[in-house]
Amino acid sequence: MREMKGISKILKWFLGIFGSLFMLVGFMLFFFGLILNNMVSNLDNFEEVTKTTIDTFLEENRPEIRAFMEESLVQTLGSMDFIDKDTIKILCSAPESRFVEGQGALEFQEILTERVCSDLDSKTDDEIKDSIFDALIDQNLDSVLQIVEQTEEVKTALESSKQSYEAAKGFIFGGGIVLYLLGVFLIFWSSSFKWKKGIYTASLQTAIKLLTVAGVFFYIKLLKPESILKLMDGLKEHFAEMNSMNVPPIIVKFAAAVMLDWIRLATNPLIQLSILVAIPFIIIVVVLLIVRSKERKKNNSKELKDEVV
Repeated sequence: MREMKGISKILKWFLGIFGSLFMLVGFMLFFFGLILNNMVSNLDNFEEVTKTTIDTFLEENRPEIRAFMEESLVQTLGSMDFIDKDTIKILCSAPESRFVEGQGALEFQEILTERVCSDLDSKTDDEIKDSIFDALIDQNLDSVLQIVEQTEEVKTALESSKQSYEAAKGFIFGGGIVLYLLGVFLIFWSSSFKWKKGIYTASLQTAIKLLTVAGVFFYIKLLKPESILKLMDGLKEHFAEMNSMNVPPIIVKFAAAVMLDWIRLATNPLIQLSILVAIPFIIIVVVLLIVRSKERKKNNSKELKDEVV
């Protein structure tokens, strides 16, 4: 008899574990479908979102972009020591001046903007050089960050995801719901189909998973492109083939910023949704805890009276 009870407890434990696992996989499928749905629904706003990302990225990472551009120019043209206050003063006061003849000289003159040429006496050579590189960045941003290439890759990936999503939409949402309900059934089974215990356990599991989802999406909201770079640096230590990828970190960082902003556009609305859906389950858990507490007190009081009698 004791052995049968022991087997029954082990069976219930396994049913509870598998029930929780099925619920988790069901949630993952369902929310994966919601993320894909939001991502493909926002494809029409891709250019607008990308422009906002570019403006923000440029504002936050200008020193890094400047250093990358200077390094590229040094490799191409040699030392940039010729950019000093006296030289720029001459060029700003005599726009027709040329270091060399041809298109290169014309392009160089076009960067002598008011920002570069104003208040030269109060600027150091480094500040003047920074303002020149800023002008170059503003005029050549597309080629510096490979914007067209990076954004087209992201857009192509999203468009292919849209086709896959449309084909698998029914399976994703249907499979998620079926797995969740199967998990709930197994949890009820593990509680011997006692409705209070079953509803309490299923509601508690659901609330925990929904709040976990909200926490993950909130983490994505706070995630920075630098974290992607650190992750890639860590992967390089374990995957030798990644070391052969000669992509400048600022380009990787920009691609990560575009992708993260696009993912956030899909996940940020789901933070509030997850919390709102979790609230009824939390209320059910609290109500059933109160009911169970009252029942225990009532039973304890009855046992006490029986002992007195």
